[in-house]
Amino acid sequence: KRRRQQSLFKKMGIPGPEPNWLFGNLHQLINPAVYITLQKWTKQYNKLYGYYEGCTPVLVINDLDMIQDVFVKKHSSFRDRKVLFFDVPEDSDFNHMFVARGARWKRLRTIVSPTFSAVKLKLLLPLIEEKVNTLLEKLSETAEGECINIMKLYQGLTLDIIADTAFGIKVDSLNNSDEPFLINCRKLFDSLAPSKRSIVLTLAKVFPELDKVLWRLFQIVMKIKKMPQVELLRTMGNAVEDHITLLTKQNSFKFYRTDLLQLMLDAKADDYVADEVLTMTADAETEGISIEEMASSETSDENKSCNAASVRGHGIGRKKLTTQEIKSQSFLFLVAGYETTSTALSYCTYLLSTNPDVQDKLLEEIDHFLPQGTKATYDILQQMSYLRMVLYETLRLYPLASNGTNRKCSEACTVGGIHIPKDICIQPDVWSVHYDPDIWGDNPEQFNPERFSKEAIANRHPMAWMPFGLGPRNCIGLRFALVEAKMALAEILRKYSFKPCCETNKKLLLQESGVVIVPKNGVQVILVPRQHK
Repeated sequence: KRRRQQSLFKKMGIPGPEPNWLFGNLHQLINPAVYITLQKWTKQYNKLYGYYEGCTPVLVINDLDMIQDVFVKKHSSFRDRKVLFFDVPEDSDFNHMFVARGARWKRLRTIVSPTFSAVKLKLLLPLIEEKVNTLLEKLSETAEGECINIMKLYQGLTLDIIADTAFGIKVDSLNNSDEPFLINCRKLFDSLAPSKRSIVLTLAKVFPELDKVLWRLFQIVMKIKKMPQVELLRTMGNAVEDHITLLTKQNSFKFYRTDLLQLMLDAKADDYVADEVLTMTADAETEGISIEEMASSETSDENKSCNAASVRGHGIGRKKLTTQEIKSQSFLFLVAGYETTSTALSYCTYLLSTNPDVQDKLLEEIDHFLPQGTKATYDILQQMSYLRMVLYETLRLYPLASNGTNRKCSEACTVGGIHIPKDICIQPDVWSVHYDPDIWGDNPEQFNPERFSKEAIANRHPMAWMPFGLGPRNCIGLRFALVEAKMALAEILRKYSFKPCCETNKKLLLQESGVVIVPKNGVQVILVPRQHK
């Protein structure tokens, strides 16, 4: 049976590496790293090929029109993600939006999406600003000319931000490197790296048919070994329950605060369906709208065209999140908001320090929009077009979450003239697309933010840039991440410029940490105080 499953692509006439009976191509895929192996296979097999994770068929598609079919136009046939390790049961605390399937995903996405609207992000900005100011105080303690690993500080910043904005937990990992929350987050991502992965997780990849048994075994292992995800989930679960208890008291308004937890408690599926990405993606089916435009859209909640009836028609059921669902989404926000944004900031700092011409142009924009004494508001940050371009180009060169950009076919369909059977997984080689000279012109390795001017975006295929995924199931927190990164960079660069030091790598060494690709040795730079006229 296994050999028969691993002969699917040959029957379809699709090329690819020869699978091993036991591992499929897993052993080749992770050595040295998934994103590197996919680029090698793309050079060998071109824009369409297949490989196997154990006996699970994965079709790599790098043709942009076919990618648009899968992620946007035929989203209903490719709604679910590829199973990461386990098909997590719906009653599990770990069944959050990233792994949820079918109607459950639709319901969670619909209820939670308004939490990340532009209107709600404006309410969260003061909490972000407070943590950025703490970072600035920390940076002021560095000696002049001192080479610092700024990635560690960014990790402290993003953890403090997500802990406070999501659950109202005051962590202060910026000033306490031994903070248990920070240590557990680092341990969690470290434990998911291929070289340090639990044998149970490896078995789950090799033998998906043993999913239910291995999931129960993994739960036992997590409890016995006191794995970091158990402790993190317990901490957040307590925070959620404590907050709900306070709100049920007679004078509950005294305990009301604007954070993601409160916004999730307030959210209802039948208030309005403000799934902004879903709305825009419906238009993208006919006219093609890029993820760049989705990320920077200022469309207000009140102007959404979706309605609650369409949601109920998809079997959504309950109108509000249960306590368990809030706990699981909180866990997702923590792990997604900690590593990704800190890594993006680290890459951006590295690129600015090694490209002083780009940094000088960004400093000019910051000085224009944020002269001394000016407060960095949401609206001002949105007007800073070059800051946006710098961040977008950073994420083109370093699409750090590319391994999570995939889909699973839930019903057979045809894409680009190819019949796609049910249960095949689709995986674009994001790095090859992001470095394709046919899309990005000569020297795609060069750091050039002008690639993301409005004119350049309008003349490019809408699927060419995908660091946040694509379509209705793209990263729900993309706006939050961009606002957080903009605020941090703008405030730091008001006071300092970045300069490389003797320890700054000429070319960053990268490694996979879970689904995130990070600088192996961090990012070392010198902060140079700016002299304002």
